[in-house]
This record gives sequence, structure tokens and C-alpha cells, in this order.
Amino acid sequence: MGFIHWMVIFALIGIGSQSSASSEITVSIFTVTSKSMTVQWSRCSGASSYKITATSKNSLDASAFAQFGANSVMGSINSLIPNNMYIIRAEAMDNSLNVLSQAEVEETTASEVPTINMATSKQSESMTVEFTQVSGATSYILRAETADMSFFYETEVPSSPGTVLNLQAYTDYTLSVMSINSGGRSQPSLPVVAKTGIVPCISHSHSPSVGGKKKKHKSMKAWYKEISH
Repeated sequence: MGFIHWMVIFALIGIGSQSSASSEITVSIFTVTSKSMTVQWSRCSGASSYKITATSKNSLDASAFAQFGANSVMGSINSLIPNNMYIIRAEAMDNSLNVLSQAEVEETTASEVPTINMATSKQSESMTVEFTQVSGATSYILRAETADMSFFYETEVPSSPGTVLNLQAYTDYTLSVMSINSGGRSQPSLPVVAKTGIVPCISHSHSPSVGGKKKKHKSMKAWYKEISH
């Protein structure tokens, strides 16, 4: 889903929330990456701004915050630590920065972004990808797409190496990998472009015969099916 599409959704959420503001704020996590969280909250009556704070449960010094205007109901908080549990606190504040209401939720950031080491194709319809495994990841997503976006495919694998299937022969694919943990999936790795192999030749052969008897070890005729590439 494109960026503009999400912005339209956020705007509609904001318009709907303006007519249903309450005295108590609520907060939830919309999505996470390795180093950020997108947070959603409800509008609070009398609030002129909202402050979102992320505090690590493992280190009280590791915190970050962001502030948003009165009409905002969703925003991102960045510079977080991968694979780390955070307490997310949303505060509704008035013009004097007095806290009118607050709410908290806990969530984990996604694991580190893996790195692709090698991508090879021993079969014409598949690609094997070797990548670094990262701490905290429970599985990985392999993504393959063509440059013109006519093909897009994702598959989940437990570890490295992983194989992407259902590809076309002798075709360039852009490959990337993402890690998954309880919080969600990381950003895609830096992409690698690799080409699948060609379809193996299909051959037919026979030994010429003389007088109804086959010659032995003399000659061989062979036909190969032409392949396009």
C-alpha cells in the first residue's frame, strides 16, 4: 500500500476522531520496525498537543519522545533499539503543557536488519539466499521482485539459507530479507540482484545403424531442444 494511501487513511482517522474526543486518552501500536514504532492514540477533550514517549524496560536511560499537534491521532517515534521491549506512554496536554490524561502500552521493536551474503540459482525456477542471522529473530521473510514490479513474492523461512520458489528461468530478481520477532518484521535488507538459471537442455540421441545393426562406438547423432533466453 502506497504512502499517499496511508496518508489518506490517517487523515480520515483524524477527521473521525475529532467528533469523538473523550476525557481519557487510549494508545495502541500500529506497526513497528527495528528502530521505530508507529503509535495510534485517541483524541482527548481540551488537548492542544500530544507527547509520545518510549522508555526501554531494559535500560531506563534508553528513551525517546516525539510531540504532535492537537489534530494528530497517529505518529512515529524513532531512534529506538532493535529487539527491545519498550513502554510507550501517550500524554494529552493543554496549552500550558499540563497533562490532561495519559495511557501506556508495551511493545517490542523488530530485530536487526539481516544482510544478504550470497544469492545463487542452481535451479531455473528457484533462488537460494544466504544471509546473516540476527539475535531475537524467530524467522525470516525472503522477498523477490522484478525491476518492473510485474512479479512480487515473499516466503517465510526459519533460518539461513532460504529458498525462494516459483521464479522464472533466466530472469533478474531483486532480493531482500527481513527478520521477524514477536513485535513484527524489520525493514528490508539492502537489495541484491541475481539471475535465475536457464532451463536445462532436453536431448534426444541414437546411434546410426548399418544393415539393421547398430554400430558400436563409432558415431552419435543428437538433437537438442532450443530454449529461449
